[in-house]
This record gives sequence, C-alpha cells and structure tokens, in this order.
Amino acid sequence: MSNNLTRKENLMNKLKAKMEEAAWKSSFDFESFEIDEATKEFIVAREEIIANSFKKYASSKYEMCTALYEVKVKLQEKGESFMAWYQNLGLTKDKVSELLKTNELYLQAPQFKDYISSLSGLAVRMLTNKNINPQLALDVMEKGVKNTTEIKELLEDKTQDPAEEVKDNNILAGKKREKIAKKIVDSCLAKIDNQDLKAAKQDLNFFKNIIKELEDKIAAQEEDLSKKNNLKLVKNKLFIDGEGNIYFVRDGIGQDSYKVFKAKNYQDYKDNIRVHGVKSLPWRETEAEAYEDLVSYAQKKSFLPFFEIEG
Repeated sequence: MSNNLTRKENLMNKLKAKMEEAAWKSSFDFESFEIDEATKEFIVAREEIIANSFKKYASSKYEMCTALYEVKVKLQEKGESFMAWYQNLGLTKDKVSELLKTNELYLQAPQFKDYISSLSGLAVRMLTNKNINPQLALDVMEKGVKNTTEIKELLEDKTQDPAEEVKDNNILAGKKREKIAKKIVDSCLAKIDNQDLKAAKQDLNFFKNIIKELEDKIAAQEEDLSKKNNLKLVKNKLFIDGEGNIYFVRDGIGQDSYKVFKAKNYQDYKDNIRVHGVKSLPWRETEAEAYEDLVSYAQKKSFLPFFEIEG
C-alpha cells in the first residue's frame, strides 16, 4: 500500500514539474517600466495566448508550404495543371511563389521553422535569391534577424570574391548532395527493414519526381544558353530579305517598348518612311528581347545580315 502511494506521489510530482516547465514565462522587464503586479499578470496571460497562437500558425504555414510543394512535384508533367489547381483555391502566382520559396528555407533549415514562418515575403525573397550563397543565408537565419534592412546589410557585408564564392558553393553543394542522398537511402532502408515496401516505393517516386524536375530545369537552361550563344554570333542590327526589305528593331512611343519593324528598302529605313511593325511579332519591354525576335525571325525566314553603308 505504501509503495503504491509513493509511486502515485512520484508521478504527481513529475506531472507537476512538467506543467511548471510548460507554463509560459515572460522575458519582458516589467520592473524597469514600473508595471504593477496585476497589469503584469494580465499581460503575461496575453503573451501566452499570442505565443501559442503563433506556434499553431507556424505549424500551419509549414504544412501548407510542404503540401504546395508536393502537389507541384506531383503535377509537374501535367502542363499548366498546377497553376490551374492553385488558382482554383484562390491563390495567386505571387503568393504561391512566396510559399514555395519559404519551403526552400524550411528544407534548408528545418530547425528554424518558427523563425522562417515569421519572415515577411520580402525577407524570404532576399534569403532565397539565386545570387546568395546558401551558407550565407543560413548564417543570417542563425542570427534570427527578421528586419529586411538588417538582412540586406548582412548579405551585402558578407559579399565574397566571385572565385571564392564559386569554390564555397561547389563544396557546399557536394556536402548537401551527400547529405540528401544518405537521408533517402537510410529512410528507404529503414522502411524495407520494417517490410513497409509500399512506403519505400512512395519515397523513391517522390525523389524521382524531384530529380526529373531538376533535369527539366537544366535542359531548359541549356537550351536558353544555346540561344544566347547563337545570338552572340550575329552582331549586325539589320537584315534584308529577297525583295530588299530591311528588318530592324525600333522603340515605340514613349521609348518604353520595342518591336521588329520592316522598311521597303535601305533608304526608307534611313529616312524613317514607309516603315511598319512586323505583325506576327510582339512588342517587348526591352530592346534585347526584341533583338532576339529579330534574329530568330531572320533565321526562320533565311534573311541575310545587312551591313550599313559608311559615309
């Protein structure tokens, strides 16, 4: 009987200790501001409500970002179905982009989940910028900085020499790949050992989709790079067709848009008369984009480069 009572007392004491640990403790210096005890109790109670609510919000945001990314991977081979899907939920392209970038930070630093959830959209964009070294972004997150001005200063202060940055990125990327690969293998082996073959296959399919997405991005960038290299081969700004028409890029009214134009001959081009926009080609925001249109159009139609007459 005495032993049972002792056990109960021990359990009660442990439970009480756990409850005391879980109780909210404010770190605010009430004494310095001469805040009375009754007001202090009122504020501490509200602090606890705010803190607990934020924990729920942080958890919900994490789950939402993760779910969004998983659906994106699942629908990556279904054309524009992902966009149609999230628009059906009432989400905008900008909001989805922000949430997916937030998910990048969760994947990079899961130990800072609450901190990442508290970041503004601008702060998330700054930390996930493609020109920012991931290790540098992690250093900022470890400091717990949330103010975008301070984040910008920290990122700018740590700007590295380009050669060193490439070296660091390569080392970091190698370590990251090893870590990710080990996690995948360990996870699948554990599930195989537990004879949970279905879950193991699901894990493999999930990461196969991620790899496929990366392969598609690499292929797209290689194609884009190839196009840019082709553009570098052609430096002239005029092309001529078999009928003597001259094709060139010109800005529109207000000089805030550009398009490919056609003149009946070189003299008309020089005098800026009988000049018309090529209807099948769009207006562009930059001259470089319009020039790409010009080169592509000229190659497609087998136009020849036309070199302006000096003097």
